[in-house]
Amino acid sequence: MIRTLTLLALAGGLAFSCKPTVRTAEQQNQPQQQEHAAEPAAQQPAAQTQAEAPAVADPSNSLVDVNSTNQDYNILQPWEKESPGSNSTRGIYLGNNLVLCNGKAADAATYVELALPDGSRTVTAKVVRFDPDLHLALLTLEHEEDADFFADRTPLEVGEPLRIGDKAEFAGLIQGIKPVHAGLTVESADAAGMPRLNLHAERSLPDGAGMGCPVIKDGKLVAMSLGYRAQNQMLSCINAELISRFLNQKENAGVPMVGFSLIELKDPVFRKYLKIDDPKAGGLYVNKVEPSGAAAEAGMKEGDVLTAIEGIAIDNTGRCQHPVYGPLSATCLLNSYKPVGETLKLSLLRDGQPVEITLPLNRDAAEKSLVREMQPGERPRYIMWGGLLFQPVTDDFLRAIRERAQDSLPLSLACIEDNEDEYRKEGRKELVVLSLVVPTPATLGYDNARFTLVTKVNGKDVHSFDEFAKMIDEKTPDGLVRISLNKIPYDIYLSNDAVQRSNEVIRMQAIPRLRYVGGEEPQK
Repeated sequence: MIRTLTLLALAGGLAFSCKPTVRTAEQQNQPQQQEHAAEPAAQQPAAQTQAEAPAVADPSNSLVDVNSTNQDYNILQPWEKESPGSNSTRGIYLGNNLVLCNGKAADAATYVELALPDGSRTVTAKVVRFDPDLHLALLTLEHEEDADFFADRTPLEVGEPLRIGDKAEFAGLIQGIKPVHAGLTVESADAAGMPRLNLHAERSLPDGAGMGCPVIKDGKLVAMSLGYRAQNQMLSCINAELISRFLNQKENAGVPMVGFSLIELKDPVFRKYLKIDDPKAGGLYVNKVEPSGAAAEAGMKEGDVLTAIEGIAIDNTGRCQHPVYGPLSATCLLNSYKPVGETLKLSLLRDGQPVEITLPLNRDAAEKSLVREMQPGERPRYIMWGGLLFQPVTDDFLRAIRERAQDSLPLSLACIEDNEDEYRKEGRKELVVLSLVVPTPATLGYDNARFTLVTKVNGKDVHSFDEFAKMIDEKTPDGLVRISLNKIPYDIYLSNDAVQRSNEVIRMQAIPRLRYVGGEEPQK
């Protein structure tokens, strides 16, 4: 399935800005003023006897500091949070008390503040919108009485998107006080989930250049910096096109998830089988279509060959010529060409014949998946039951397991994505995993049962985590609960009495809250 990266590691740093004062502007114009003063007043043009025209505001004066404290939950020990961390980045004032910044500042943030460049004042802020796919956040003031915080800030208006070859200007700061500017040239684009522009600076940029600084053209914000490579003076930026999309969306819409996966067509025998006779013909083979996604809704089938997106042909390397970014992978184009809520025209080959379909751009493939994505800062659900930790399977959970196991999953979990369609046919709406076994009198002999899928409780199929929570609480005639798993020992038996005794010990010694299924249900 084509999915976007829910989280890029973007560096953060302190940022300051300074708008030239009237006194500074006068000092900069002083030589010219002295030259005019030496002339007889009668010889001066009438316009020069009037007050000096106001200086054009420096775009560096749009910058503020964004400082945040971030603390997410520990997915593998969901009753507790990770150690708190901090992030500092620059933010760009857009007017109306709104600040645009790197999304890292808002990810699992427990506290956010804005600071003036000279450090003379800080105010508490709150997150208006955060899109983890675009890696952007929009902030505003927590308290309306702090509105004068922006009194001397210069708001920037978002302009037209940059294209390859365009010229622009970097607006930043040295040591957080002195404005610094440098010419930029858009050289290329690349994709790490969403397209990014690479702009070459005509001279070396100051520390912190890659952390939320504005790129200006015709006095407007046309890009925001996301990273800077000093060795080649290359600035990585998010373009005005995606910034405008983020600002115009009504909620955290994210990017489209089209619900199918693609593979390259390099094998000449395979191409012949697909009736692609032209060796230069491009395209990508559709090897999987998710039943719950937009592609299935549009009529795409496994075995189709995707040849063009909105009339943009796919070459034999799987790349398209994007009108703004130049050559991009077809998968990146699918995710970024239009926002959620619109449609894409796709050209296909089916049994050697051309087919056109209209793909609705939505996130059904993720929202209806049995392995869903958690929202940033969302509290993970879990049940610690007699020493057995049960959790719903999420993308975040599988990612945490992969990170701990160095990009591999236990065999009992590796089959999840491949068998998701079969699980759905069985009526499952969610998958439940036994993820941890704590040694207690109730769990003796079950040490090797961890990282297994739960299939049944007392012979009844498990369709969701909520259902599982109710099933293990049901009374049985013999006081035993049988939980069926997808690997040896396949069935484990626990006594309700032993579970309750173990729960009391675990609650007193390690985990005060033994379950969180959602909401604020009472302790069990």
